[in-house]
Amino acid sequence: MSDRQISPAKPEGSAEALKRSLHKKRTICKALSARSLFDRRRAYKAVSSKSMHDTLDRPRTLLPADIQFDFTRNLRELEQRAKRPYSLTSVVRSMCETPPRLGTLEMEVDQELRALNPNRNVIGKLVPVEVLAQPWRRDLTIGGYPQVVQTTVGDQVIPFLRARTVCGQLGATIITGLTNGNVKLPRAYVGATASWLPEIGPGTDTDPNLDSFTVIPKRIQGSTVISRQLVYQSSVDIERFIANDIANAIAVAVDNAALNGTGTAPQPMGILHYPVNTSGSYTYASRSANVTFGGAATWPSVLSFEKILEQGLIQNDGTFGYATDPTVRDKWQQAVKVATYPAFLWENTADPSDTFGRVNGRRAISSTQLPAGQVIFGKWSECMICSWLGLDIHVDPFSLATTGELRVQVALLADIQFRYPLAFCASADSGAQ
Repeated sequence: MSDRQISPAKPEGSAEALKRSLHKKRTICKALSARSLFDRRRAYKAVSSKSMHDTLDRPRTLLPADIQFDFTRNLRELEQRAKRPYSLTSVVRSMCETPPRLGTLEMEVDQELRALNPNRNVIGKLVPVEVLAQPWRRDLTIGGYPQVVQTTVGDQVIPFLRARTVCGQLGATIITGLTNGNVKLPRAYVGATASWLPEIGPGTDTDPNLDSFTVIPKRIQGSTVISRQLVYQSSVDIERFIANDIANAIAVAVDNAALNGTGTAPQPMGILHYPVNTSGSYTYASRSANVTFGGAATWPSVLSFEKILEQGLIQNDGTFGYATDPTVRDKWQQAVKVATYPAFLWENTADPSDTFGRVNGRRAISSTQLPAGQVIFGKWSECMICSWLGLDIHVDPFSLATTGELRVQVALLADIQFRYPLAFCASADSGAQ
């Protein structure tokens, strides 16, 4: 018998067994808390127990779902880790294949967006809404990849609905990154009051009266047609071209709903279809009383728009502005305020980069989205444009195959509500008479 002593097996409750168990738990916790699916899977490889597979491999959000506005920041982190920007063109190109083969970055973003929208019925692939703001995100490069890779971007990315829509440009409130269905927003219809009191005496102040309105996700679908040859180009300009096409299609639908929507499901109600207060009445859920020109627009009739709003206690927060159709802009640019002085109803600023006109010092914009001769003046921050995370993109490579083209369809979940319709005033007749 050998003199070497054989150490007996240590019981499961020994210090070494406890150490192994703690190490395993730390690894599992690290995997579960990892921000990206890639890191979770890498951490999972260190865990020998196969019973944890379902828990670790399930797509999870980059941040908890109740933190709704951090996806843009985390998308930038993923792009920095991949050392390239997210590519919409790559997604379109991959969906022409059977089965689709997304790149690692695009696949991870798709899985993260699905995890944030567990109840959403997705037809194609989910891409971040932020890609439609790509023209503002491609201004930095990294050495070695001067045309396609960015290292950092600014903290603020202009939402495409802000830049592309009439309502957004005039100052509508843009709420992005919503998840998990309906969202209820509060609204005060009678404000709080306060009173002066003596040193001793009861107070007569009251609390505000509140109600709420609900934004409900509604599907906006737009489509564009591009050539197969275009998709297989690698230029950054092609990425910008495709993003612009999709953004413009959705922006037209959003503007049309915000201005002209009938309110018949599934379309939201636009400001022109809200009920109208009579003169001297100020019901907050109805639009302010109309302005009637009764002939060619005059300076007093233009000023009456703002007077009506202020009589309804609507205060200018910097978003007072006019929206008209092009015929009104053309007429007002020729109409003088007073006969003896060359100052016009609609004027332009000396700054060539300022795309707005000015009417009574307020911003003014014209668009064919408005009916002919229509004028709307309002506090545009009371227009709420809400969108939910993710664009559902679907590519049809077959219907236009004979012409070498692809049809790209994109669906966005969005809703439009007016917190106080009273903050808007429209013309009852044409402003271009």
